[in-house]
Amino acid sequence: GLYAEVPSLELLPESTSIKGDFTIAAISDMHGQYDIMLKLLKNNHIIDKNARWSFGENHLVVNGDLFDRGPHHTEILWFLFSLEKQAAASGGGVHVLLGNHEVFVLNGREKYLHEKYHLVNRLFNKKYSDLFTSDTVLGKWLRNKTLLIEANGSLFVHAGLHPKLIDENVSLSTI
Repeated sequence: GLYAEVPSLELLPESTSIKGDFTIAAISDMHGQYDIMLKLLKNNHIIDKNARWSFGENHLVVNGDLFDRGPHHTEILWFLFSLEKQAAASGGGVHVLLGNHEVFVLNGREKYLHEKYHLVNRLFNKKYSDLFTSDTVLGKWLRNKTLLIEANGSLFVHAGLHPKLIDENVSLSTI
């Protein structure tokens, strides 16, 4: 099946700028809608019918807000964790950016969590964010992600930048 292979736990280096002769696809705001995300990626030939990377040396930007609202954001996270490795092995890339909902969860704000994850809280007697601390696989992976990326002259960021950052000419890597 989809998770027959255990993905490597080695983190790929994050970059705030990529350049090259490749196609860029972008998705955003999946909010736990795993099936919709898979359908979108399949219909655009980014993954094949077996949900494996088929986008070659091209790049996929996942522009934040994977968490909250929907019932399958952990499935999305594990899928993208694995897809990132598949893409790199093909010379392509998957670039997962943090959106405000990732930041909410990483900082313990659980206002928008789907009821399924509130149940997880009760069953484990923990805050949901405790499952994403820096000593967990997904927590370490997410905390390694950036807020933005420049790809061939286009800037991808989930919800924009504060004008002060632009006025002060703050570099992308600093942001």
